[in-house]
Amino acid sequence: MKKFLVIMLTLALTAMCLTGCFSRGGSNTGNISIGNSSTSSVTTYETDSEGQTYTGTIGRKMSNVFFDFTVKSVIVSDEFTVTEGNMMLDVTVEITNTFGDELPMFNGDFYLTYGPGEDDYTFASIPEELYDTDMPESYQLPAGETVTYHMFFEVPAEATDFGFVYVEYFADETYGDTYIVNFKMN
Repeated sequence: MKKFLVIMLTLALTAMCLTGCFSRGGSNTGNISIGNSSTSSVTTYETDSEGQTYTGTIGRKMSNVFFDFTVKSVIVSDEFTVTEGNMMLDVTVEITNTFGDELPMFNGDFYLTYGPGEDDYTFASIPEELYDTDMPESYQLPAGETVTYHMFFEVPAEATDFGFVYVEYFADETYGDTYIVNFKMN
């Protein structure tokens, strides 16, 4: 568990340091081919959670104790410069606050897995020039409100199986259920 927390904190700090480290420069390449992935090799990471794991696909609403979210689409974007051998995925996610009170939300609430290895995951990068449609590092989501944001994940170009992941985390530092939207790139 300590290793997991250290990895998560390290990645969160890295993501914060990347703020402003890349800028837009191209255009989207269009929609990628996405298929349902019932036999995905994507790994979820151990937590002290006694909660359940729920899986879904693109377009399916996932509901947790705080909000509903739906991954609306995923495209490969050439809008950003990436490390050689990598690609940038633009994940569009819709989030609706169902909690009843305003929620503090963070870009780091979600992460993307891209393979079976323990280190095969990444947090979203935050563009240097943040558009209104890009998920900011943090924001407040009023009760009952719905937002739709783009999140950008740099992943290895050869990766084919992905999981967009949210794990419930509570104020008492315990974990709840895990929600994974699986998708494949053909």
